[in-house]
Amino acid sequence: MKQKIYRYSQYIRESDEVLQLTPQTYIETKLRDLEQKLRNMFEVTNVEEGGKIKRYGEIKGKEEGEVNFQDLGLELQSLELSKYSKVYDNVKLKFSDEEFLYDITFTINLKDAVPKDPKKDFSDKDIKECQVIFKKYDLDNFKLVLGPKNKTVKIDDINEDYLIKLKVEFEEGSEGEKEEFKIETE
Repeated sequence: MKQKIYRYSQYIRESDEVLQLTPQTYIETKLRDLEQKLRNMFEVTNVEEGGKIKRYGEIKGKEEGEVNFQDLGLELQSLELSKYSKVYDNVKLKFSDEEFLYDITFTINLKDAVPKDPKKDFSDKDIKECQVIFKKYDLDNFKLVLGPKNKTVKIDDINEDYLIKLKVEFEEGSEGEKEEFKIETE
């Protein structure tokens, strides 16, 4: 019985080709792209030419009247990719203002990374939507103030302006809700 001997570089190349064809790698690629897109929204504070300070979320060429993260006083706390769930891989974004910590999780379900028609080619570019889970915490005592609120969004629509609108939408939607504490007795 003859066995084929592979060179290590050939083995790595062939195994990489096989790995790229799994739904998990499609999700990981899409989430890495989203993570980088989110990271670019919160630029690291540094000094540009001429001594001008560039802050978190400062957008070049901002239109007059537009609001950005810097105007709202929002700063990035953490941004991390988690791919250890069997069904839901996600990117978790945490940012804060002076009073609250906002926790937004972008999740892609494994079943969304499986082609509906097995005869058609499928790639990470075919994953169009993700689930957004929004939570808001009080910074003083880290108590949950709002959420979790869920919404399905188009991944291509996610940008700084969209996140601000999403934050406002969830906060305004919660003002009408009043939680009542009731004790049931029989």
